Amino acid sequence: MKPASPFPSLAAGRPRRTSLSAAAVAALGLAAPFASRAAPHGALIPNTAHRTPNTGPAELPLARRIVSTSARYLGTPYRRDPLGEGPSGRVDRDPLICTACVDCQTFVEQVLAEALAPRPEEVLPLLNRIRYRDGVIGFGTRNHFMVSDWLPHNRWLIRDLTGPVGGRAARPMAKVIDRAAFFRSRGAPGLGRGVAPEPSRTLYIPRAALPAVALKIPNAAVLIWVQDRPGIIAAHCGFAVRRPDGALLFRHASERRGRVLDVPLLSFARRAPARIVGLKVCQAVAPLDKGHRPR
Repeated sequence: MKPASPFPSLAAGRPRRTSLSAAAVAALGLAAPFASRAAPHGALIPNTAHRTPNTGPAELPLARRIVSTSARYLGTPYRRDPLGEGPSGRVDRDPLICTACVDCQTFVEQVLAEALAPRPEEVLPLLNRIRYRDGVIGFGTRNHFMVSDWLPHNRWLIRDLTGPVGGRAARPMAKVIDRAAFFRSRGAPGLGRGVAPEPSRTLYIPRAALPAVALKIPNAAVLIWVQDRPGIIAAHCGFAVRRPDGALLFRHASERRGRVLDVPLLSFARRAPARIVGLKVCQAVAPLDKGHRPR
């Protein structure tokens, strides 16, 4: 049985979809254009223009590439925890890449990898570097906790702007992350053996302060919603998208709505569950380490 994701959803109880069979893929007219990379790992990638990585001018700003790439995912079905370590994985054998369906975190990760990749064959190595510590594939090295693992292990790509954007409104949050308990709950106790609980601290912008700072949120920012639930910080994530008229949208994979969609950011903040107390604002800035190629 596949272990559940540690990334808590905003709506519980949606049945988990199974992977499409080869016959279903053929019936739906899907193909794997990145066959040399993705097909061995079970990827299901629609053969449409809106699933190709960045092939535009090299000078096109990364923020614009993120917005255009993420827009191509609009309407993509939601499926919780669709990715794993591939058929050779010991704990989670779901594919390493799949654009047929996404959850909030894999949506963010795949969009970033596609927006960064100058060629199709570089998408999967970039995605692995984003999803795993030092790009080393394994359930134990996966960045399960978005604030406590994903952000620090992606400093080569992601800059935390929560303090500058939030200013005096920014507030600290402190949690204790028990990775050993997490791995036990996922049926892999050996991965957490000897790993002590670890304090994790971060800044966030309270929901009530968002209207006052919304204009400072950059286009294509990675937004991470934080919660008051013990033992974990992140609750949901997606991208900020600023329309030409200045309206600020939240583009995300919604479990409740069952697909990737756009909603007004401030409207989302007003209607989010009470346990969602605010958000972090981050930005992809590439390349932050020109001397290191993705694995």
